[in-house]
Amino acid sequence: MDLIGRYRWRNVELSLQLLNLTNTDWREAQFADNSCVRSEEQSTNPNAPCFVKPGKSGVTPPDGIHFTPGNPFNAIAGVKIFF
Repeated sequence: MDLIGRYRWRNVELSLQLLNLTNTDWREAQFADNSCVRSEEQSTNPNAPCFVKPGKSGVTPPDGIHFTPGNPFNAIAGVKIFF
């Protein structure tokens, strides 16, 4: 939850932003992907992204999950002058 306010008087604008008011942990972006191990080659099939090289034994690597954490509570103030 964010709170953003701006006030303009003639050629001066004041702004105040209060971001993440509840200060909760959140994930801004999250991605899941599959990685091929050394004994595998990458496939163009999206249902089976890796296949075992001939003469090698198969290994199932864990899925990789990467995320970008969201920002904690933050306050930003600004002044703009228009001319």
